[in-house]
Amino acid sequence: MNNELSLDQLENVSGGVTTQEQVYQVVADYLDLDVSQISSGCSLTEDLGADRYDLLDIINKLGEIYNIRIPERDYARLQTPGDLIEYIQNHR
Repeated sequence: MNNELSLDQLENVSGGVTTQEQVYQVVADYLDLDVSQISSGCSLTEDLGADRYDLLDIINKLGEIYNIRIPERDYARLQTPGDLIEYIQNHR
């Protein structure tokens, strides 16, 4: 049995912000929404009203926060907050 905690679990224990909370907050800030309007599976463009410039800003900000480089070829895969969360968790 693996007793190691994931980074998100450690952040919860220490009172830090989880990746999900951070992604939701960045999306909410850039799209002028309340965090409660965001869910993992909603489309950033169709459900939340992001345009391509909003998407670029969101992706760049998250890359900066998590100190990861998100190549342009991966942008098309990042269609929902859940996609962003998964990408970040797999690349940090």
